[in-house]
Amino acid sequence: MIKGLLGDVHFIVSSRKILTPNNVSRTRNARIAKHDILGRKPKLEFQGIDLAEVSFDIRFDESLGVNIERELKKLENIFVNGLVADFALGTKYYGEFLISSMSENVKRSYSNGNRLVLETSITLQEYADGSFTKPNLFSQLI
Repeated sequence: MIKGLLGDVHFIVSSRKILTPNNVSRTRNARIAKHDILGRKPKLEFQGIDLAEVSFDIRFDESLGVNIERELKKLENIFVNGLVADFALGTKYYGEFLISSMSENVKRSYSNGNRLVLETSITLQEYADGSFTKPNLFSQLI
């Protein structure tokens, strides 16, 4: 049963395969401007919500039916090509995100060096193209 996804990486729990994120954390911040006023306290202005950041770990374990190289290649493709990926956990869709950082930690390997258990830490940044039409900068230069 699919428990979520990041692009084409599916988080799955079944009798043949377990691949799920752990330590999922989402951070959201407000954008607040501070306006200094001579001789008085500054005034704050709420300007909106900043882009969300999500971080989590994934344990790739061959003994749990995960093809480490195939799944890692999917993540690396999203990361190195700057692809926008849908992110969902359970029935909650969080939106579109870019992978802003990715680290790997080999926990166990075969004697030939192939990875048996690999842990990755992923950080995502929300991708918001806005609800307005992007201006065509090239048309303004002509």
